[in-house]
Formats: sequence, structure tokens, C-alpha cells
Amino acid sequence: MATKVKKGKTWYWKDHNGMFVPRDLIPEDERKADKMVERIVGRVQKFQDKMKIFKEELHNEISAYLKELSAKYGEETIESPTIYNYNKTQQVELKLAKRFVFNEMFEIAEQKIMKLIRTWSEGSRKELIAVIEKKFQKNKKGYRNQKKLFDLMSLKIDDADWIEAMDILKQSIQIDSTKSYAYFRQKGENGKWKAISLNFSAI
Repeated sequence: MATKVKKGKTWYWKDHNGMFVPRDLIPEDERKADKMVERIVGRVQKFQDKMKIFKEELHNEISAYLKELSAKYGEETIESPTIYNYNKTQQVELKLAKRFVFNEMFEIAEQKIMKLIRTWSEGSRKELIAVIEKKFQKNKKGYRNQKKLFDLMSLKIDDADWIEAMDILKQSIQIDSTKSYAYFRQKGENGKWKAISLNFSAI
């Protein structure tokens, strides 16, 4: 919200440069735009608050159902299910996303893996090493591509040094945060699932 102060009988509006400009010197169109934008953004913020409450209520309801269902059969809580209505025309899908970080053990695993790759690729094209090194690169936010590293761990290589390196890599992985996402879909007349979007821009 724009800062507006009154000095004497004159109102001043603070602009984007931090300068206080007398209201009467501000074009009428800009004053109208200011009023409209602040009114709209205020309504949007209130709606966002309601959406947050609605989202929490949905997750609590789904979690309570899953907890009751899993307890009934003596199992642990179900994390990422897809739940259907009786005639299979509507569904609620819950997905649990985990973000992983790597501790100091990662550097040891990386060194061991790169030593193996260089040994195995001796005499081969340097591009091969470049492909492997790319899996360890960080993105612009400073995070490593977790999928690429998990792909490495899925390789079945019967080599003691490789197995040791993969064990160290696994030890370096720690869960940093967990976030759940809910998706809602309904079948159309053509029998295909259609997402019910709560994304304002997608409606």
C-alpha cells in the first residue's frame, strides 16, 4: 500500500523512488489506478487467506480418513493414495513430496565415484566423464539434481568400490522438508479425467 502523509493542508504520496509528491501534482489516471489496484489486491489477499484455511481443512479431512483406514487394518498411515467416489467419476489424489539435502558424506561419495569413472573410462572420450560430472552439478538455487543422483543408485554394478560409494551416497541423503499436494479430478462425458483447478490463472 502506498505511503500517504499529510503535512499542513497538503497530502503527499510516496513514489517508487522514495520521493514524496503532492497529491495534486499526481495525474488523475494514476490516482485512479492506485485506488483500483489497492482495492483489488486487498480483496485478493483476503481470498488467499480463505484459500489457505480451505486447503488446511481439506488436508485435515483427507488425513483423518486415511489414518482411520490404515488403523482399521493395523497398517501405517497411507501417504500418497488416490481415493475415488463410489461410481469412479471423481477422485482425490494426495501426493507427498520430499525435498532431500546432502550432508558432508556427499563429498566423499562424489570423490569415490569420480575416481571410479576416470579409471573405467581411461582411454575413452572425455565426454563420458562430462556426462557423469553433470549429475553432480548444482542448479541456480544451489540444489543438486536429486533424480540424476537417484538414477546412479539404481544402477546394478557388481563392483565393491562402486557399492561402497553408493552406500556412502545413501548415507549422505537427508530429508529437509516434506510437503503434501492434493489433486482433484472428475470424469467428463467423454470418460476422460479432467482436473478441477484451483489455480486462478487456469480457470
